[in-house]
Amino acid sequence: MIQRIQTVFLVLVIAGMVAYLLLPYWIKPGPISGAELTCTPLYLKQAMPGQNEISKIYMPYILCGAGALIAIAVASIEISGYKNRMTQIKLGLFNSILMSLILFFSAWLAMKTQKNFMAGNPGTFKAGLFAPVISMIFNTLANRYIKKDEDLVRSADRIR
Repeated sequence: MIQRIQTVFLVLVIAGMVAYLLLPYWIKPGPISGAELTCTPLYLKQAMPGQNEISKIYMPYILCGAGALIAIAVASIEISGYKNRMTQIKLGLFNSILMSLILFFSAWLAMKTQKNFMAGNPGTFKAGLFAPVISMIFNTLANRYIKKDEDLVRSADRIR
């Protein structure tokens, strides 16, 4: 149901994970060569300025994107399953764990990439890395309000 506050929070979870998919989460410019490494949830992009060549490495990086798509799907299922609040709570817990794994794996990949490519120059984390954190906060708020609704319904059943 759209009028429930937890639905708004779950829509914000979806928006945060879409932002994660669209934004890079780590960038490392080369100090001398001008080459730039960019980590996104779908690939690692290596741009060489003089050669007009961009290489993309997909494999471990695309797992973060797949996890984000699964988190978006779980939040969508959670919105549509408003009649069964206990299932919503379980899906919210699963989504929190999944987003934590996405965040950890993204940071780990960025650190691993920094160590393997141009080790002397540090990279910088970008806004894309913080989108799952914001989504986790909204997911926690949605779960809190779903639990409040469940407690209210159970207390009303007890009165009858």
